[in-house]
Amino acid sequence: MKIKDIKLLVASHIEEHSDFQIKKADVEETGQYKDIIKDKLPKKNYGVYVWVNSETEEILYIGMAGKMYTGGKFSKQTISERLCNTRGGKSPKDAVLNIMIKECINSLDFHIMYLKKGEPPSYIEALMLYNYYKKTNNLPKYNNWF
Repeated sequence: MKIKDIKLLVASHIEEHSDFQIKKADVEETGQYKDIIKDKLPKKNYGVYVWVNSETEEILYIGMAGKMYTGGKFSKQTISERLCNTRGGKSPKDAVLNIMIKECINSLDFHIMYLKKGEPPSYIEALMLYNYYKKTNNLPKYNNWF
């Protein structure tokens, strides 16, 4: 399954999207992962995101930011904040850099999808993961559970 398949699957739920690439050399040399994320992403409250190996186009991770609470209220966590959270006890920079080193890749594509009003991020993430699983009989490499 490729990113174009994922985007087509959820197109009717998406209000806006943002795609960019982070190079391993930039993260290693400058250590400015958080600054890159904050610079690239507008301040939107919720959505889904996909990490893709730039070289092979393999989807490595599908995630979301923002939770829906009773009454339709959403948490205020932005995708930028979610991408800058610690992962597995590691700083976000180290977590992403470790993936790049482990996978022997030089760059990672970030596909960010902001949802239309009232669309629960957990539903869209589940839709993406379910369809990925049905097509590949597996989850993306860095999604540990569904």
